[in-house]
Amino acid sequence: MVFSQRELATVLAALRFWARTGISGTPLEHSIATEGEVLRPLNMEEVDVLCERLNTVDDHEAKRVLVSVSGGVADIACDPGVEVAVFDHDAFASDPEATAGVPSSFKGLAEVLGVPVEAHHE
Repeated sequence: MVFSQRELATVLAALRFWARTGISGTPLEHSIATEGEVLRPLNMEEVDVLCERLNTVDDHEAKRVLVSVSGGVADIACDPGVEVAVFDHDAFASDPEATAGVPSSFKGLAEVLGVPVEAHHE
């Protein structure tokens, strides 16, 4: 998830306020923090860790992918932590049996582009 600087500052301020004034908060905040008594809310130390994670530059910057295509060949460069799949519609049109779909982790994206997804084998 990517936050604007204002959004991130607001989230961090709210978390710090909550940790400083008491984790229990009002019944509404308690219900939100516990998903209606399903979860145990974070304690002050866990809130501190979360704030540090949110404040880490890499955690809230958009990841980048650059795809360069030349002569029908795609070269890809991406930031660490980005999963990339390439699907060749031309190869699929020529020989659908020999052209694999993309991994199942791309299912939602694949549906948007009409790309087949590999069958999940366990």
